Amino acid sequence: MKLTVDRQQFLKAITTVDGIIPAREIRSVYSNVLMDVDKNTMSLTTTDLEMSLKTRLNVQMERKGTTTVPARKMAQIISTLDGETLELSIDGDRILMKPLQSTTRARIELVTSPAADYPTVPVIAENQFVSFPAAVLREMIQRTQYAMAQDDSRYVFNGIFARTNKSDMILVATDGRRLSKIQRDLGTTLPFKDGIILPAKAVKELFRLLDASEDSSVAFDEKDRRVHFKIGNVELIVKLIDGSFPDYEQVIPRKIDYRIRVQRSELEKAVRQAASVAIEPARQVRLQISQNSVGFQSSTPDLGKGDNELDCDYSGPDMVIGFNSVYLLDVLKVIESDDVSIGFTSPSAPAVVTDPSDTEFVAVVMPMKI
Repeated sequence: MKLTVDRQQFLKAITTVDGIIPAREIRSVYSNVLMDVDKNTMSLTTTDLEMSLKTRLNVQMERKGTTTVPARKMAQIISTLDGETLELSIDGDRILMKPLQSTTRARIELVTSPAADYPTVPVIAENQFVSFPAAVLREMIQRTQYAMAQDDSRYVFNGIFARTNKSDMILVATDGRRLSKIQRDLGTTLPFKDGIILPAKAVKELFRLLDASEDSSVAFDEKDRRVHFKIGNVELIVKLIDGSFPDYEQVIPRKIDYRIRVQRSELEKAVRQAASVAIEPARQVRLQISQNSVGFQSSTPDLGKGDNELDCDYSGPDMVIGFNSVYLLDVLKVIESDDVSIGFTSPSAPAVVTDPSDTEFVAVVMPMKI
């Protein structure tokens, strides 16, 4: 293998695909990037077996070839070099790198590993891909991913559930104590009518990659239980979580007896202020709801207490409900309208948080025992 490549484009490509490598990954084949050079194109691939990333860039090739090198070390080396163009060549079990048109005479060698040792990354036919609007899916993920569980023994909670019905798509995330659901019309039919569960790590990577300016498409390999996303010249391949997602419609209360409507930014500020002296880690805040008024109380023995009060739109019996302040704040961060509505029936029943300007978004938060 011998080639020249634009240094900045090479660095961008490497850093695009090295994000799925675990931070504590020891030196192994899974910490490497597979470099495949042919027909003036370099393909870069990383994988952890559960997820793979592939991208490509144009190069000036003298000899084709394939090898693997430590991904993060390669990125670190490229970032220290100067010059607009790099020359790369293979010499035995090492890759040699030197900048061209540089004021220095740097020459760096990095030990390689055989490409034959690298895991096989699944492929799928081009005609299986269906285009979708990247901006819409990114917004859906942004408004639901906060409710995903992290390393829960109930593994189906460790991701986002996606289901389609004709051109409509639904995303749902829950960790058993809160839930977020959103529905949008994508203008196209994606192959998820029976529902899939995307792992949390893949969701975060997909959110990072999605860009409204890039062409985006997706394909589903039902037999292999993998989803292939293409965003621009990057492909993300994801192994799905197997299992049955809970019936989320049964979790969302169908009957709401009372609603409180309040200015969102003021509510967020009041909850944050009260939570500053609440007991860790739940940081419980008590909402004292009365006619057109909602108070916020929290306290920690030997530390202090906090009180606040806001005007609101509410007509119903006086009620005190305790919430994990972190859960409330997470919901408020993803609501875009000026006001927010909180529906409930009793201090022990699930509360429903909605955006008055978006009927296709709903969040559920379980109250805490006071």
